[in-house]
Amino acid sequence: MLIICSIPQLTDEQMKKLKSLNDKIYFTEDIHSNTHTVPYDKAEIFITFGYDIQNEMLDRMENLKWIHIFQTGIEHLPIDDILKRDITLTHTKDIHGIPIGEYVLSMILYSVRDIPRFLASKHAKYWDEREPRIEEAHGKTVAVFGTGSVGRDIAKKLKALSMQVIGVNTSGKSIEHFDETYKMEDKHIVLGKSDFVVLILPATKDTYHCIGEEEFKSMKNNCFIINVGRGSLIDTDALIDNLLKRRIKGAALDVFDEEPLPATSPLWDLNNVFISPHIASLTDKYNDRCIDVFSENLNLFKEGKELKYRISFDNIVKRGY
Repeated sequence: MLIICSIPQLTDEQMKKLKSLNDKIYFTEDIHSNTHTVPYDKAEIFITFGYDIQNEMLDRMENLKWIHIFQTGIEHLPIDDILKRDITLTHTKDIHGIPIGEYVLSMILYSVRDIPRFLASKHAKYWDEREPRIEEAHGKTVAVFGTGSVGRDIAKKLKALSMQVIGVNTSGKSIEHFDETYKMEDKHIVLGKSDFVVLILPATKDTYHCIGEEEFKSMKNNCFIINVGRGSLIDTDALIDNLLKRRIKGAALDVFDEEPLPATSPLWDLNNVFISPHIASLTDKYNDRCIDVFSENLNLFKEGKELKYRISFDNIVKRGY
């Protein structure tokens, strides 16, 4: 069984761990280069973040049986072509809760403790004792759009700060760690009483621009929005307009419609926006967790059993990719 891995920046220890799972593994960070001597035609398994999957590459891997993605999102993949080839497709889930939960927590504290103000004061060498005083997270209300495993981890961390946590999902059913849960169709009620809005939804036809001008009108003027889901969840033009006019307090954005975010984007110049380059979950432990998921699935693959986190045609129809 031959495996090709195109995951960049693996440590020597991580490569060693993958080799211990299967000694016939080839590592490459440029899958499209013709200079490699990698026997693509013999590959049965491909490990990738998914951005390098193109039809030409799939044609070169004529014996490919399984693709494993080192992330959750699959909207960037040529899914029709993968399914036509009857290639098993799995993605990586249930590893993002810890790092994304910490990111959300840090952004909430960044906002309430007014970190930008004191960074500016330090730069200006100014002893800033002006009003208003800094706020507390304690007792504030957070709406988390998405109550899956990551959303639950976020809620659990926020409860440790004694915050009121509201979940928003398709069913409105009660979920552990959430004080209340609403259906997506009731989002305007939730937005009207939330100090923070956290987006952790996937990109589907139903979630596209689920936060737009009408939703911003429903928000408090001190609302702070945190997007760690997908850039398409927010109407960017409406976001920029509401940030410029200070109709909301600010935003922390880790994902964008276009990535990398163009230098021409007005978001870069807004002092009430925190920008990170889609790295909320990419901590020093990320690849290790992905390898653990792959390792478990590789054992199932060898035993001819159903793989975990498999993407099927029914999954795709259900989620609206």
